Amino acid sequence: MKVENEEVVEKKDKKRIYILLFLLLLFLVILPFLIYYFFVKYIYVKDFQDSITISLNEPFQMEEMKACYGNFFTCTPVSYEYIGEEVDTSKIAEYEGKYRFTYHEKVKELTQIIKVVDQEPPTLEFSKEEVIVCPNGTISEQIATSTDAYDGDLTDQITYQVLEEEVEYAIKDSSGNENKKTVPARIEDTVAPTIELKGNQTYYIKVNEEFTDPGYTASDQCDGDLTAEVEVENTINTKSPGEYYLKYSVKDHSNNQTTIKRTIYVYQESNQSNTGKNIYLTFDDGPSIYTDTLLNVLKKYNVKATFFVTNNGPDAAIIRAYNEGHTIAIHTATHNYRTICASEDAFFSDIQSVRNRIKNLTGYET
Repeated sequence: MKVENEEVVEKKDKKRIYILLFLLLLFLVILPFLIYYFFVKYIYVKDFQDSITISLNEPFQMEEMKACYGNFFTCTPVSYEYIGEEVDTSKIAEYEGKYRFTYHEKVKELTQIIKVVDQEPPTLEFSKEEVIVCPNGTISEQIATSTDAYDGDLTDQITYQVLEEEVEYAIKDSSGNENKKTVPARIEDTVAPTIELKGNQTYYIKVNEEFTDPGYTASDQCDGDLTAEVEVENTINTKSPGEYYLKYSVKDHSNNQTTIKRTIYVYQESNQSNTGKNIYLTFDDGPSIYTDTLLNVLKKYNVKATFFVTNNGPDAAIIRAYNEGHTIAIHTATHNYRTICASEDAFFSDIQSVRNRIKNLTGYET
């Protein structure tokens, strides 16, 4: 049996002494805190949160807390009040909240960070149950709208991704709240491009007078700007009186075609003295059963007039009048003045409805 030498024993004894001294010192340090915690009375609050979050527009209410005056063994309820910043939950912000706890002369204050945040994602609504996708992968019409409780209208920030048989729309507000929805998709392009003529639809020029085409623009809902692809057919002979035209045609990449024309009347100036007076022929309230008869007479004498139309009567009469170089203008949609003059909005809505009819029939915006 081995016997430890004296040097080893002495080292172990010293180590035990150091450990005991450390534990004694630690006890002496902790003892005041233990005495204070278990026996000394003070104001304390259970489960107080240093930071809280409130949703936008949610009313701010003072937190319910359990506040005591006492120690580990006792708890006398303590009154408290909110003395911090006024919290406006109508806007995103951060406030310093403060509570004061009072028990007789004893006072304790605690600070709390109050964050007003937007946690509600923006809406995504659709005017149609299906979206038409152009063959090139772009969307030809806007069917989605979005609003946010804080940011307002976000429609122009909507993004989309074309998938196999549907389109995924997404919108994110300034707080990072996101909303995504998918809509069934159909790939097609059946809408013809549009041609907008610069200048007038009809021109009157004298024999041998030079005429320059004012120009045009063409666009398509799927293919964008098609101005460079417009073909122009020119039949003008300024040396001979008569009715001529410039015909503009354009096709989109899906073979939809639009054709419109500009009419040019070349006339021989009269030898009679010029009185400086003009006569303008206008016909109101049509088209009617008499419109074709009027057009026949006007055509016979090569006279142009203005037809102020309503939303009644045959489409063919409007198309014929336009194609024969007459001006198509707006009268009213219904002639019901009680309705038309009910308000400013009602008046312009009535006018716009006739304008839309003329545009749909002729391609011309009067």
